[in-house]
Amino acid sequence: MPILAAIAATALSAARWQGPVVSDDDYPGGALLKQKSAATMLDMLIDPQGKVVKCTVSGVVGDAQLASDMCDIARRKKAIPARDAAGKPAFGFRRDFAVLTLPGTQQADEIGNFGPTPDVDIEVASIPAGTVSPVLVNLTIGVDPAGKTTNCEYGAAAGTARAFAAVACKQVVQMAFDRLTDPGGAPISYVRPLTVRFSLAKAGR
Repeated sequence: MPILAAIAATALSAARWQGPVVSDDDYPGGALLKQKSAATMLDMLIDPQGKVVKCTVSGVVGDAQLASDMCDIARRKKAIPARDAAGKPAFGFRRDFAVLTLPGTQQADEIGNFGPTPDVDIEVASIPAGTVSPVLVNLTIGVDPAGKTTNCEYGAAAGTARAFAAVACKQVVQMAFDRLTDPGGAPISYVRPLTVRFSLAKAGR
């Protein structure tokens, strides 16, 4: 079945948190005493029961130990599980920006310029008049054990956003994503949210 033809009917949904995966309430006591701050991206595999079974950090700014502690914080929490296109609980992958900072410290000042980045960048020759550039589109995709996209959906996007989302899905279906395994090492299918950024191509390219 063509992927885009199934968008309206899919029950696909990414794993999600009911609040931030890491908040100030989770601040480790030792880091508070030492006035440590950190920001990082958490790459998490969440099982069909909503438990974080794998977590790694990347792009760390600030204290490396505190960034690592954020994975331990995430593992103690429970997410709303992902669901596949049939509506059944599934493995989910998330890449979330996590930050714990103490205002007024040097590390906090460094972190102020750090933030989440899109998963996919697409350059276009033009953007419709009146549309703010860059355009950000949020998708949910299903990925098979070989890393190929099996489903792509963009929810309730409307108007110009919907048009960009449809283009994003057509591009994403041609891309390869990570091949993931469960804690036992077996290849798995999974569902993940995906942020796509459309920006104007730079002159001269």
